[in-house]
Amino acid sequence: MCIYLRSDALLTSSIILATSLLAGFVIFAVLAYMAEIRNVSIDQLGREGPPGLVFVVYPEAIATMAGSTFWSMIFFFLLITLGK
Repeated sequence: MCIYLRSDALLTSSIILATSLLAGFVIFAVLAYMAEIRNVSIDQLGREGPPGLVFVVYPEAIATMAGSTFWSMIFFFLLITLGK
């Protein structure tokens, strides 16, 4: 029983780590893209902190994707469920 609990904890921690790393890579790639498009340096874009990243960078990244309406609904549904 104890080994089963440890494997669940390791699996959960690994999934959280992978998700965080993926989100970090995505956010910095989008910031670099936005800086290139706007002809500004990256440090001028991320000054709002985490709320700015969530409400400025991710929506702009989603707006450039195919099916952006669907993805934006999914993204904001995720934010609502995280806030509860």
